Amino acid sequence: MRIVQNESIVGQTVVMDDTLYINCTFTKCLIVYCGGDFGWQNAQFSTDCIIQFEGPARRLFDFMKQFGLVKIPKPGEPLPQASPSTETIH
Repeated sequence: MRIVQNESIVGQTVVMDDTLYINCTFTKCLIVYCGGDFGWQNAQFSTDCIIQFEGPARRLFDFMKQFGLVKIPKPGEPLPQASPSTETIH
């Protein structure tokens, strides 16, 4: 797994799969997740980041939407605030 540390990532497309982000901040990024292993420790995501699911992750997301397990914000509805993460997520 690739490790990225102490980076301030702005305005980039970031593929989460196969990467561990430590002490990183993400601002105005497109966050892409395809279903692979990933992690972050002490990461901060601004509310202007966009999350996109691809491949197996997209199929799971669509499946969960069918059962009402995913809330999609309506246009103009405020997004939930992301708080800093202190533990690794896989």
